Amino acid sequence: MSWGTRHLQTAMAGRLVPSVGVVSALAGIAMLSVVFAAGALGSTRTDQATLTDNGQIGTATAHCPGNQRATGGGFSASPPMFTMSSYTYAQVFASRKVGQRGWRAAAEEVTSTPAEMTFTAYAYCAKHAPRTTSAVHSVPVALGASNFTASDASCSSGKARAGGFALSTPNYDGSLVASQRHGKRGWRTRIDGDGVTVTSYAYCAGGPAPKSRTGTVGSTGSESGTAFSEPCPGGRPALAGGFAQPDAITGFAGSGYRNFVPYESKRSSSRWRSSGRHGGNTTSHLVAIAYCRG
Repeated sequence: MSWGTRHLQTAMAGRLVPSVGVVSALAGIAMLSVVFAAGALGSTRTDQATLTDNGQIGTATAHCPGNQRATGGGFSASPPMFTMSSYTYAQVFASRKVGQRGWRAAAEEVTSTPAEMTFTAYAYCAKHAPRTTSAVHSVPVALGASNFTASDASCSSGKARAGGFALSTPNYDGSLVASQRHGKRGWRTRIDGDGVTVTSYAYCAGGPAPKSRTGTVGSTGSESGTAFSEPCPGGRPALAGGFAQPDAITGFAGSGYRNFVPYESKRSSSRWRSSGRHGGNTTSHLVAIAYCRG
């Protein structure tokens, strides 16, 4: 049973005076700090795709400027629309780094009535971001599988600074449940679905692992919800982020299922923002996770 059908059936978070030489040195240090801070803040780059009909796939790739690298990325789709007789939503099936400077995301429109939707990819960029290597792990899920499936990519050296996912096809029966760091070296993607290959990507570099900040929203029935993580220390921008659903229940549980279908996972200043459409008759939770400078 497809996600859209399930949701239609259910109705559809002291002072000294320094010498001239010391003043000059302090000024130089202050200037260096300003330059570093500007580079650390970096920039956000976006790219958009427009979806207009059932089954149409939109792919967007955002690119950082030539003097910056991507620390992470995200995606956002037009919010789902549900009535008693129609539905329109985006099935997100990829969000991952491309090279050192890009972030690519992809989604398919699923609708009973053709409608225009906007799908956006985000790349978060900084001059002093480390060059990363990619750890990749794929898990094929056979038709008829009835449990959650996790794909874990693990860094052989360094720590996971960010991560992403890609599903082999958008046309699978189920939902994307989580995309989050797993320990300090790994990245985990979880789905509720079958007939698809799940690939996780961990983007690895030396130095300390980013600090995590989380926030949760709970929702019941056919409501949408948006979770915001706690802010990164000092109000610094989140470098990357992810989402999780710790108490989701598989759609194969029939009327007992409950989970969010995510349509947004992106930076919101020093926080991370994750949004999803909730299905099921009991409350479950969506968690937004920000990964902050260590």
